[in-house]
Amino acid sequence: MANDLRSLGLLYSWASGALERDLDDLLEDGQSVTGLQIEDLLVFLRVDGQIVEINRATISGSNTVARHASAIRDFLKWAVDLTSQGRSQMVSFDEIRYRRACLDKAFHAITR
Repeated sequence: MANDLRSLGLLYSWASGALERDLDDLLEDGQSVTGLQIEDLLVFLRVDGQIVEINRATISGSNTVARHASAIRDFLKWAVDLTSQGRSQMVSFDEIRYRRACLDKAFHAITR
């Protein structure tokens, strides 16, 4: 669980500099991180981050990057279903399935 929390910390560190709005607000509004934003996030993970100082050994290995990417993907897939967060806003099952498939596709190269 500590590794997953570290991964989410990296996601929020990236988001604070890369997104034009707060990540929580974006997800709570039912919006998703775009494919281009995910590509930028993966670059952030691969190049040791440009926004926060992280020990190079912590995230530079391909297995470590894949582990971080997998935890981040799973979090974003969970965030797609607003009812899982206790929100009354409904999203159709087909829309949830589509968004999750898009996330799987965007993260596929690094998490396979």
